[in-house]
Amino acid sequence: MSESDELETARQQFAAHVQAEEAIMNSSAPSAARANKHVEATDALVDEWADRGIVKKVLVPLLDSPEAALRCAAASYLLYHGESERAAAILEELASDDSLGSVASSADTALLAWEQE
Repeated sequence: MSESDELETARQQFAAHVQAEEAIMNSSAPSAARANKHVEATDALVDEWADRGIVKKVLVPLLDSPEAALRCAAASYLLYHGESERAAAILEELASDDSLGSVASSADTALLAWEQE
């Protein structure tokens, strides 16, 4: 498998977990426990990519995703992996858009946690 294919597969895995978490939390029966399993899986993926030095290669392209939840998740991780300026700008934009509901709240929470560190 080429590096390009490997990175695209990694992006798809990340997106699948983010989308599943979003679907669970926006369903008629949201479950934090079920959603957290996807967050934990996403954390594990990012930790693995950090060990391999490829976090930015995987996540930076997702900052241009048409899906707000995916942009938010990628930016949230990139705050801590060498893209803090761009990631913070994206999160600020998302946090200021109340029409995004939980995504705006997630962006705001990510920024607050990062600023407190």
